Amino acid sequence: MIAALTTALPEPMDAARGIMALADLVRRHGPLALQDQMPQLKADPFLYRALGLVVDAAPAEEIEAVMTAEADATAQRQQRGAGGLRRSSEGAPAMGPIGTLV
Repeated sequence: MIAALTTALPEPMDAARGIMALADLVRRHGPLALQDQMPQLKADPFLYRALGLVVDAAPAEEIEAVMTAEADATAQRQQRGAGGLRRSSEGAPAMGPIGTLV
């Protein structure tokens, strides 16, 4: 959880430029050209998985279904984590007076 709070996200423009560069690579050399780029993409598991499916020549519908399911699962995990923090913050103010009494 600490990593989620301290990890810097890429700038949106940098991320967009990277995707455009990958799209240009595929347009010029075909999907298999992505294989050489895969090791550099391990830092972004979502992109790594999506491009792995492209390299494996999965149908577009399958890629869309897999990545949509993964995005939904990630959103649900994040909502559960946020809910836990929210509940903790609701009870935190009571801890001061309780500590005073003990």
